[in-house]
Amino acid sequence: MTRPRTISPVSAAEVIPGLVAHIDAMLPASTPEVQLSWNRVGEKVRPFVCLAVGGPWCVRLSWWTPLSSRSVNDGGFRRLRILPAWKRGGGMGFHQINSYLHDSRDIAVIPTRLLPTLTSKELAYPTRSHLTPDGLADVLREIESSRPLRRIQVPEMPVPPATITEATR
Repeated sequence: MTRPRTISPVSAAEVIPGLVAHIDAMLPASTPEVQLSWNRVGEKVRPFVCLAVGGPWCVRLSWWTPLSSRSVNDGGFRRLRILPAWKRGGGMGFHQINSYLHDSRDIAVIPTRLLPTLTSKELAYPTRSHLTPDGLADVLREIESSRPLRRIQVPEMPVPPATITEATR
């Protein structure tokens, strides 16, 4: 008999750069306050990594990009691999499954107060899944290099990649 898993949605106070959370990809597209740099609707819960957080607490925003377990996209383009050395916390699945940046053009800008709803299927672990500062810096470099290719522009992130440090975790 398997033990039931405990669900633990991410609270707004937990949202920091590098956090990895499972977001229901259908919900951001159906929530008017969420701004997406893409126009397709996701079909499942998938991991997203928080790129930045900014703004006053009452309207605090967070910037997220989706991850994938596939090394190439449908067009055959290679994706940035999330190296095992960059992964911290979370469950065994986070460490055992290869992870890749889904599409470096894709950014979701989400009010942090919506995260408990959007992460309603997040499983509880002693610590939240997150990337190291080095891993987050590489993801941010890849995101920045794709800015001119973004289909829909979203508000700029408040933290440039060069300022991400261990202190931001």
